[in-house]
Amino acid sequence: MPDLLDFAVFCGISNQLLEIVDSDELSSDHSPIIINFNTEVPLSQTNKPIFTNKTNIKSFQNYINRNLNANITINTGIELEEAIESFTKLIHDAAFNSTPLVSNGRRNENKIHLSLEIRNLIQQKRRLRRIWKNNRNPLTKRDFNNAANYLKKKLQDFKNENTSAYLSNLKPNSDNEHNLWKATKYLKRPVKRNVPLKDNNNNWHRSDKKKAEAFSRHLEETFKPFDFNCNSDSAEILEFLDAPCQMDFPIRRNTIKEILSEIKTLNNKKTPGYDKIGPLAVKALPKKALKF
Repeated sequence: MPDLLDFAVFCGISNQLLEIVDSDELSSDHSPIIINFNTEVPLSQTNKPIFTNKTNIKSFQNYINRNLNANITINTGIELEEAIESFTKLIHDAAFNSTPLVSNGRRNENKIHLSLEIRNLIQQKRRLRRIWKNNRNPLTKRDFNNAANYLKKKLQDFKNENTSAYLSNLKPNSDNEHNLWKATKYLKRPVKRNVPLKDNNNNWHRSDKKKAEAFSRHLEETFKPFDFNCNSDSAEILEFLDAPCQMDFPIRRNTIKEILSEIKTLNNKKTPGYDKIGPLAVKALPKKALKF
C-alpha cells in the first residue's frame, strides 16, 4: 500500500524562518503537519528516536519483564486507553534506561570536532566579512578573499586526513559494526542524475526553480474542491450512508505466531508515529509484552 507524505511548495522564504509541527488533535495514527512562518529564527529541538543501534536489547527486555503487569482486566474504553498509555510509557522508560547517554544527557552522536586553528580561521573570516560589508573597502575585500581561500584549503586538508583515518580503520568484522561493507555500499551506490521534468505544456525543466514552479502549478490544478452539483452523486452517497451495516463474523483471538509474523514484515526505516516507538523497538519486545 502506498504512503502519503505531507509537503508544501514555497518560494522566497528562508528555511530558517519555517517551523514544522504535527497536529495530534485527530484520533488517527497519521496526523497532519502545520507549517508556521516566523519573523525570527525558531529554536526547536530535534526529536531523537528512543531506540537506536546502541540500545542494549537484553537490558530493554529485562526492564519490560520486571515492570510489566499483565494481570489486568479491560472492560471499558477508558481502561483500554489507560492500558495503552501505561504500556507506551513502559517502552519509553525501558528504551531510555537501556540506551547509553553522554555527559550532557544526550545520546551519542557522530560529530566532527574541528581543530583550534580551523576554528580561529573561521572566526577571522567572519570578522573580515563583517568589516568588508560595513566599509566596502577593496583592501578589506582582498583580505577577506585570502582568508576564505586559506580556510577552504585547510578544511580540504582536514577532510582528507579524516577520510584517510576512516579508511585505515575499516574492518569487516562485527567489532566495528561491519563498517567496511557499509563504506563499500556507500561508494558503490548509483550516481544521482538531474532528471528533467515535463509540465502539462510539454515543456522540459531542469533547474530546481522551474521544477518547483511546475509542481506548484500541477498541485494547484489538481487539488480542487469536488463539485457536488450533480444530484445523482449526492443521492448515491446518501443511500450508501443510510444503508445498514452487513453482518461480520466475530473477531477471533490472535496468536503469538501471527503477531510475530506481522512484526517481522515491518520496515526498519519506517518513521515512527506520535508515540515515537519505531520498528526496531517493536521487534525487540519480549514474549511477555507480545502476549500483553
